[in-house]
Parts: sequence; C-alpha cells; structure tokens
Amino acid sequence: MTGQRRAIFIWLAATCLAALLGPVRVLLPGDIPLTLQSLLLLLPGAMFGSGMGFTVALSYLMLGVLGLPVFSGGASGWEVLGGPTAGFLLAFPVAAWLTGFVHGNIRPHSWQGAFLALLAGHVLLLIIGFCWLGIHSGWHSIPTSFLSLLPGLGIKLVAGTAIAAAYQRWLQKQATGS
Repeated sequence: MTGQRRAIFIWLAATCLAALLGPVRVLLPGDIPLTLQSLLLLLPGAMFGSGMGFTVALSYLMLGVLGLPVFSGGASGWEVLGGPTAGFLLAFPVAAWLTGFVHGNIRPHSWQGAFLALLAGHVLLLIIGFCWLGIHSGWHSIPTSFLSLLPGLGIKLVAGTAIAAAYQRWLQKQATGS
C-alpha cells in the first residue's frame, strides 16, 4: 500500500471508529460517565502524528455538525457547538495535534512518550473544555465536574498508552523483519 493510500485508510478507519464508538457512554461505579471520545480522537495523534490526529478530530466534528449522531449520547448538529460541552468538542482537533506533536518530539518510540503525549492532549482538552463550561454555565460546577472525570481519564490514559506502545512495538518488528 502506498503512503498516500495508507494515510487515507488510517484517516477513514480512525474517523469511522470515533464516529461509531464516540457516542457510547459507560457508567462507572457512582454513576460517573465514561465516554471514549477523547481516547479515540487523541490516539491517532499519538500513533500516526499530529497531522493525522488533527484531521481525524476535525473530520469527526464535521460529521457531528452535519447531523450524524457521533457526539456523546448520540448528539449532533450545530446547536451542540453552542452548548456547555462545546469547548471540549472544539478543543479536540488542537488537543489531537498537540498529542501527536508531543509524542513525535519526546521519546517517540516509548510508552513514556505515548503517556506524556496523551496526558498533554487531555490536559489541553480539559483546560479549554472547562473554560468554556465555566463561561457558559458558571464556574461553580467545575470542581465537581473535574473530579468526576478523573477515573475515566485514568482508564483512558492507561488504555491509550498500552495501545500506542503495542503499535510502536509492532512497527519496530515490521522494520526489523522479526
């Protein structure tokens, strides 16, 4: 497969995966919701670079804005971008780009690099998302909302690091022919 075809395949596969699993919400103990959006949208940056991460996240946003029920809970449409969680959605492309940038420049072939990259992307996502939420809905809800996201964030950081590290090991085996 040529480089361009490979990139198109990765973009389509990652965007479709995010569109299919992005709306899914799982309740953790204590009725804390866990969505896969941030994992699915930041991971392409960690695995395939900042450009791919940005493109996948932007494509996902466009699908949701155009009416496909890809956002958390199956939401879609322009009106979602005016709601209290719009900051998180709008931050996805930039956070995905940052994830790829960090991983490409800090220990790019290690699990530590993947972890730091995913952490950086999630931190940026939370900063932008909570700033929007605070402006939109008031700052009083931020501490409780932040604390409720921590268990899911931990799960996604561990899972994303494991996936990115496994992919890097697979690439290294392919390169050495073993």
